[in-house]
Amino acid sequence: MRLQQKQKIQALFFDFDGVLFDLEPLHFKAWELTLEKLGYRDPSFSLENVVGISDKEIADYFINFFSLSMKSENLQEEKELNYDYLISSVQFPTKELHDILKKYRQSFKLLIVSSSTTRAIKKILDRCNLADYFFTIIGADKVQNHKPHPEPYHMALEACSISADQAVAIEDSVAGLRSAQDVGIRAIWFKRYQHTPSSEYQNSFPSISHLSELEFYIQ
Repeated sequence: MRLQQKQKIQALFFDFDGVLFDLEPLHFKAWELTLEKLGYRDPSFSLENVVGISDKEIADYFINFFSLSMKSENLQEEKELNYDYLISSVQFPTKELHDILKKYRQSFKLLIVSSSTTRAIKKILDRCNLADYFFTIIGADKVQNHKPHPEPYHMALEACSISADQAVAIEDSVAGLRSAQDVGIRAIWFKRYQHTPSSEYQNSFPSISHLSELEFYIQ
């Protein structure tokens, strides 16, 4: 189904790690390495536990679960070091992504709204020469409350000076879909990973498996 437009769409809001790039598995591995170096392992921890979740929330969980005597900020820093190590050897296939973003930027403001830090996002954008496509970045360090709280998308709307019905959000997680929905932004579910939102969410949002399909919903 096409999105029913009340206003002309002015901006596209992209999640980063699971939409623009396939980075959630690397975040998961970085957390596993961080725990291993501390001598811990959580058999119940899976990829699904990191999708759409901020590092702060995950760090706070592990500190409580393992009764760690360290600050959340320090645990996040350790994870960030492991993540940086993992992505240093990754070759990102960006030719197609360049073409898609170049096309969309001709008609819309493009923003990143993510639970990752601005630093981590910029590092990859700069490495892939993608930074110039984006109007601004709303990273985890820019807000007090992370997805599924609506604050990230409230901030994105304010940055563009537009109303909710003038934007579309592309999200791969329930937390992201809820965050956009609660602001009144039309959200599209990006189906990258095997696990899926509940049937309630599957039936509530149009879905795509490739960013080129987004064009059908924003024309």
